[in-house]
Amino acid sequence: MHLLRLLVRVNLLLFFTILVAPCVLQAALLGDPAPPIAIEGWIKGAPVRFAPGTNLFIIEFWATWCGPCRKSIPYLTEVQRKYASSNVVVVGISDEPAADVVPFVADMGNTMDYRVAIDPSQRTLAAWQGAYGKDGIPDAYILGTNGHVLWHGFPHPVELGRALERIFSGKYDLDAERNLDTGMRWIKQYTKLVEGQNAAAKSAPLGERILKDYGSDWRVGYYLSKAILTDPEVHSRDIDLALRAATRATDLTRRGSYQSLEMLARAQFALGKKSEAVETQKEALKICNDEEDRPDLEKFLKLFQQQAGL
Repeated sequence: MHLLRLLVRVNLLLFFTILVAPCVLQAALLGDPAPPIAIEGWIKGAPVRFAPGTNLFIIEFWATWCGPCRKSIPYLTEVQRKYASSNVVVVGISDEPAADVVPFVADMGNTMDYRVAIDPSQRTLAAWQGAYGKDGIPDAYILGTNGHVLWHGFPHPVELGRALERIFSGKYDLDAERNLDTGMRWIKQYTKLVEGQNAAAKSAPLGERILKDYGSDWRVGYYLSKAILTDPEVHSRDIDLALRAATRATDLTRRGSYQSLEMLARAQFALGKKSEAVETQKEALKICNDEEDRPDLEKFLKLFQQQAGL
């Protein structure tokens, strides 16, 4: 029976690998040459040539109607000013027509103090997001001086800021970043699989593989647990896997990440460990340094306390 179960698990893993691997393996990897860039017009700042040289480019895809994009504008301005002497060039690319972008940029004034371009044909957006498996905005990329993509993600101090700090301090590790990026793509595929009812058991081999092969980076455990516990599209939640993923992330950060502690608390609560969840959530709240996240942490702490009768 043990051998039979093992064969079943191996076959399931092979099935899911064949099913989703093309989506992951055919995409570009960090460190690969950048996809093509087609600019149809420059709205603000002098045109630049995206080619290997002395400039490090931060390319952000955005739109005037996008709320999160608007929130990222002041931070990108801060980045441009901070790293201008280090030959960093920030370029915001919108797929909207000039008639929409010009007045918006004019109204922003110095709050949007970096280059802005348009690509209404969406050729650039399609090429970059297709290569890196992305489907939303704002979406930012770091293009190294060698013309290769070094990072992609949300243009936020926690993510973009950390990547820039690693690059300029000489601590950037391409292999580690590539491992993380690949792990994140597998998480995306896993999340798609468990959107269906009663899919957690069948998807378990892929979840285990993600944690085993890519879980050396705490963010993989964190995002895997977050997807299982919080994604509204997921209907088959493997809470045991979420607990182990969050525990791995928490251990790797030596309990220094409020994000991983928060997911650990949610997993504990979901498994009926309510008193443990309360203490873990308190720990997360104690070290939370993001004022936007604190209200949610406080809300769930109250919920955990009420349910635990504390």
